Amino acid sequence: MKLVFVSFDFPNNGCGPAVSFSRLLPVLKARGHEVHALVFADYRDVPSGNSLRARCCLPIFPLVRHNEKEVKWILRWLVAIEPDAFIPNSTVAGFYAARWARAAGIPTIGCYRSNDEFHTRVVRDFVFGPAIWALSGLVCVSEKFASAMRSLGSTPTQINVIPSGVPIPSTCCNQDDEIRIAYSGRLQQEQKRISETVDALISSIKIGLCSKVALFGDGPERGAIQSRIDAVGLGERIILRGAISPSQIQQDLRDYNVITLLSDYEGIPGALVDGMASGLVPVTTQMNGGIEELVIHQETGLMVKNRKLSFLAAIEHLKNHRINRLRLSHNARQHILERYSLDAAASKWEEFIEYLVRKRDRHESIHVPLVLHLPKLVPEFAREDFRNTVWGICRRWKVRLSNRPLKTLKAT
Repeated sequence: MKLVFVSFDFPNNGCGPAVSFSRLLPVLKARGHEVHALVFADYRDVPSGNSLRARCCLPIFPLVRHNEKEVKWILRWLVAIEPDAFIPNSTVAGFYAARWARAAGIPTIGCYRSNDEFHTRVVRDFVFGPAIWALSGLVCVSEKFASAMRSLGSTPTQINVIPSGVPIPSTCCNQDDEIRIAYSGRLQQEQKRISETVDALISSIKIGLCSKVALFGDGPERGAIQSRIDAVGLGERIILRGAISPSQIQQDLRDYNVITLLSDYEGIPGALVDGMASGLVPVTTQMNGGIEELVIHQETGLMVKNRKLSFLAAIEHLKNHRINRLRLSHNARQHILERYSLDAAASKWEEFIEYLVRKRDRHESIHVPLVLHLPKLVPEFAREDFRNTVWGICRRWKVRLSNRPLKTLKAT
């Protein structure tokens, strides 16, 4: 099949969608599909793009930043490629372009990765909204998300569950007497609660439960976190590793034996799946989303009630009960092997795309309109939806000025 995916990227990007994107597409390519990747980025030196280029996919880097141009740019490539299926992934411009692809009989597939405001609006507008904007299919990363979608009522959009897959490493971490904790994700306060997470990790070292901590990832709170670590004199025991490439992260995680994620909400976090695939025991907060399908309390990991005493009690339990930690480590890895492997995810994508292709009732040429009539601007899409209007241009310049040291508009 001939497939076109859309994604975004930026330097030091460790976001789950981009990592999943860079892993899945080369596997589909190796299975004989013609895979094209249309990547929105502000730099050419970006991780997913370089990774895909090395694997003979087709990343494109448009240096534009308003949706009218982005949508037309996508449509022109769809006209040139004539794909069997179009996967806008989780991009606003891709969702808008999907209207004209679907009108030509090309199946369109979006992704629902989190129960945040952005993805909730995606469902409202492109699954249960006006039929003209409806996607052919929606991939949810968890069964809980899919069940929630189905409970909303009838929709022409086919809903399927495909977790983000990860490669399964041949070796595991060392579950010895010491506790070494890894955090992998964006260093930001919103959603990730990184300040409280770092405080919890500092406490675990101070009271002798943990010997070493590493924070993998980058984000706006990095400077503040480093200052906090230096202020308590733990700079040699809590290390900020920065962003690590998807091909390297599992190898680096194997130096640790516990992975923690104390967010407010998550879907199926790829960082956690990577850690569990290497045998790290996950310790997470109880949160909404699909994470409880991944971390089953006392079976594949531990869930805690808060980022303070409950978290420390969990780490103490893992330190003092090594036999149970070994059991959780084995179960965590086995759970990933059975349900979240990259090969299994690629097979499910193939089956879903083939199903939608068989269902199509026509296959025509895509019409690229001279003037785009897009839905009205909504706050939930503000991070991506920049229009060629006075208000949109002002908002675009506001973002540019806020990122002036980078001399570019930073994609999100």
